[in-house]
Amino acid sequence: HEQRVTSQQEKEALERKLHADALAALEATHGELKERIVGEKSKRSAIIKSAEEQEGEKHTKVEEMKVATAEEHARVDGEKEKGIAMKAQHASELELLHADTQDEHQKRRQESSKKRVVAYEELQKRKVEKLAELRSEKDAVMEATAA
Repeated sequence: HEQRVTSQQEKEALERKLHADALAALEATHGELKERIVGEKSKRSAIIKSAEEQEGEKHTKVEEMKVATAEEHARVDGEKEKGIAMKAQHASELELLHADTQDEHQKRRQESSKKRVVAYEELQKRKVEKLAELRSEKDAVMEATAA
């Protein structure tokens, strides 16, 4: 009976040892799994943080590009307005130049017409003088022949 009791105690001790070993193995496995889970969570958090940072950088770049685009549009619009103003100024200057040219041309035509009128009047005056001279000579010849 003693042998049975010893055998029973050995059996219980063996079971306790097996149970303790199994528990230790389970705890070790549980610890490893816990570490893995913590590691995976840490990796996932790092990946998420990195993705959020990249997203933030992209957002910042997009905002910077929007600002740069708006500045470029403003610059182009400014240049466009300057071009329109210069075009209007040039058109105005061209009109003034054209008006001055027409005035100058009109003055020259008037001067030329005046010169022609003066030359014509001078020619007429010389013709009248020549006629008067010829009449005087004719009268003198008539008087000389009559005498």
